[in-house]
Amino acid sequence: MLLWESLKSLNFKTLFFMVLKGKLHSIETRDQISSTLSGRAHSLEHRERISQSLSGRRIKKKTRQRMSDAKKAISAATRLKMSKAKSGANHPLFGLRGTLNPKYGKRYPK
Repeated sequence: MLLWESLKSLNFKTLFFMVLKGKLHSIETRDQISSTLSGRAHSLEHRERISQSLSGRRIKKKTRQRMSDAKKAISAATRLKMSKAKSGANHPLFGLRGTLNPKYGKRYPK
């Protein structure tokens, strides 16, 4: 019962990672870990590297301009024609709903 009371006091994230790792630390050990890590901060350089790594793909200005120009090369009228050409019965997956769809029943790639 004591273990359950101590687990109820934890937040979900802590409980999730404890279950994920398959270990349960005692309350004293958790307090020791917490006090060791408290007040610890990453350096400015390290925070900047973390920010850059989490920011996604970086596109150079020149590449971005080329992509923009390529998109503008097709006029709005041409894009409308292309859209109509692939709509309705001309679409490759037209009518393939439910069991007729090639992806029906497939949940995970093999």
